[in-house]
Amino acid sequence: MSSFSHYRLYGLCLRSQLPLTAPLAAESAPPDFTVHLGADLLAQAAPPAGELWARADFGNGFGVQLTKTETGWSLFYPQTGEFRLSRDLRFGTAHALPGKADILSLLLHGSVLAWWLNLRGERGRSRDG
Repeated sequence: MSSFSHYRLYGLCLRSQLPLTAPLAAESAPPDFTVHLGADLLAQAAPPAGELWARADFGNGFGVQLTKTETGWSLFYPQTGEFRLSRDLRFGTAHALPGKADILSLLLHGSVLAWWLNLRGERGRSRDG
């Protein structure tokens, strides 16, 4: 298993086993979100059971499904893998479909953090306050 790095991204400190294209943060900085790299999923993986909160279908099997599960949250990307988030949103585990591990970092950098911020109730702020 790879080691963790600390990153500064969107005003947050992320501790991640996935490499990100973001400035490094001091290892002593307390992380807002810690992401582990989990085991690969089976090729026929499906979204987990739970309460469907959102689904986007971009065609050709690409999209994302947000599900509230018994243990937290799932962001399932049908062509790529799944990010499982803890109930308190402090921890996540990334699981790739076969041959898709390299795409997980890109998803974490964008889509996953956007959903994560939304689930935390973060709101954008205008420059006018």
